[in-house]
Amino acid sequence: MSAVGLHKILERNIGLLIFGILFISSIGGLVQVLPSLFEDSLSTAAPNTKPYTPLQLVGRDIYVREYCSVCHSQQIRPLLAEVKRYGANSEAGEFVYDRPFLWGSKRTGPDLHRIGGKYTDDWHRVHFTNPRAVVPESIMPGYPWLANRAADADGDIKQKLQTLRMLGHPYEEEVIEHADDTLKGKSELDALIAYIQVLGTAAPGGEK
Repeated sequence: MSAVGLHKILERNIGLLIFGILFISSIGGLVQVLPSLFEDSLSTAAPNTKPYTPLQLVGRDIYVREYCSVCHSQQIRPLLAEVKRYGANSEAGEFVYDRPFLWGSKRTGPDLHRIGGKYTDDWHRVHFTNPRAVVPESIMPGYPWLANRAADADGDIKQKLQTLRMLGHPYEEEVIEHADDTLKGKSELDALIAYIQVLGTAAPGGEK
């Protein structure tokens, strides 16, 4: 049967056409997914990569809740322009403890993967409260209410840590047991800053 004849059969049989599309798409998906299941670098933490502390984990949840990843990526590609602007390119082993990944694809604001340690906590505190106080041209909205909300308001940090440990994150029992204590007196702004300050600190060679 010629290619033209086969094409006509597919055009006239919608069920067969759908099956063909799904079959070809499945092959493409498997080609992308299967190699990653056997790639050690995707499941082995980089030398300086550690699980998030309870405070950092709460901060990460706030980062997700406030949709920060819509405007900020966390993925520095191995391109000269990006490395010069943001720092060492991102490595797979740095994201082992990220669930979900927050790589992003849009940069309304700068990439944040090497932001950890670049500015002081006080700078971030002012920036999150009123971005234009430190970056006059910024179009980022302020988040002043975070300073007035308790970091442990949900009271589910222990359950989160236990779940992550089931998924392979090496949290010790002592860390889980005292997780609530580490959040006492902390605000959501404190938690968000703690998360921001750890981003990219596991860069190869300690670069940022």
